Amino acid sequence: MDGGATSEKTASAIIGASGFVGSYILEEFVRRGAPVLALSRSPRQRAGVEWIGADLRKPDTLVLPPCCTLYGTADAVLLVHALCRLLESGAKRLVAFSSTSVLTKQDTEVGEERELIHQLAEAERRIVALCEQRHVGWTILRPTLIYAEGRDTNITPLSKLIRRFGFMPLVGGARGLRQPVHAEDLAIGAIAAAASQSAVNNFLYVAGG
Repeated sequence: MDGGATSEKTASAIIGASGFVGSYILEEFVRRGAPVLALSRSPRQRAGVEWIGADLRKPDTLVLPPCCTLYGTADAVLLVHALCRLLESGAKRLVAFSSTSVLTKQDTEVGEERELIHQLAEAERRIVALCEQRHVGWTILRPTLIYAEGRDTNITPLSKLIRRFGFMPLVGGARGLRQPVHAEDLAIGAIAAAASQSAVNNFLYVAGG
């Protein structure tokens, strides 16, 4: 934890600050010189950042200083289990992440995938209910496939394969369509959503080109 960091009520808290999207949100707040709390399982040292070790699977161990906005970039299924404790920070705004899969994959033939989608949809429902009980304005972003150069496990391996062999293999007719969205674009969108009154209490779909 950085000794010079702030825990003022004006601070924003990023849950999953070392992840794809969370790290980009963190970078933007640091660039602006804005007060920020960063939460991840392994705390780090960063000037201007109060970094807190936090395991969402153990909500009783979470201690979050006062803050105004929560950015829940971690898995929504994990986030909802710890949300009651996180909202004790007094935050009045939450931007959380889900997936477009809650709609596009409802009828998937894969049983395991259907179960994951059911859990995600239930997590969304519970997040909304908890926020409304606490009078917290919520926004749930539903992105498509997320990528970040060199860090993701979908677009990056495919791009390496194409660069190596000069072609893209297609399996089973390749009828599935995807609109990958960059993690930095999602971070920019999340910060904009937190500041937008029209985004309050809304689901927003975020797709790439």
